[in-house]
Amino acid sequence: MIGVIAGILLTDYWQGRQDQHKRAFVIESIDKEIEDNKQYAIQFRDTLSYQLEPFATVIRAKNGDSLRIHMDSLQSFIDQTAPVFTLAKTAPAANDSLILKGELNLNLNMESMLLFIGFRDVVWSAYRTGKHVNNTEFECLVSLENLYSFQHECSQAFRSVMAQLVAFLRVMPTE
Repeated sequence: MIGVIAGILLTDYWQGRQDQHKRAFVIESIDKEIEDNKQYAIQFRDTLSYQLEPFATVIRAKNGDSLRIHMDSLQSFIDQTAPVFTLAKTAPAANDSLILKGELNLNLNMESMLLFIGFRDVVWSAYRTGKHVNNTEFECLVSLENLYSFQHECSQAFRSVMAQLVAFLRVMPTE
């Protein structure tokens, strides 16, 4: 009888240790996922800040189906849009303006992939539906859920920006 009780206690102890190690591994994985997402966001912000203002300048110059600027602002336009636009030629237009032809060069590198895929939440999704969630403090769960909800909203905003970018590129002059 004592052997059976000791066996049950040892099994419970061993199972508790295994659960504790699994829970620690999952928490470390969530922490890594959050840190990776943070690094993606920082890199994306840096890429976006380098390209956003020049791209906005190109968008402001769009007039119907062409890019138009005042002839006195050509050099300023070239300087401001250099990271994203390569001027090929100009043509005179009415009211001392120029019609610009060129190539839009958006650098969609790995940091820009957030526009397509959004932030990762694989580990959090698995943890949220697993058995360890019952052993996690409520405040921690609320904080994690808020963080991942914010990341989800950011991912949706990125996809919206990408859709607007694609729509703009469809009407960009190509000659």
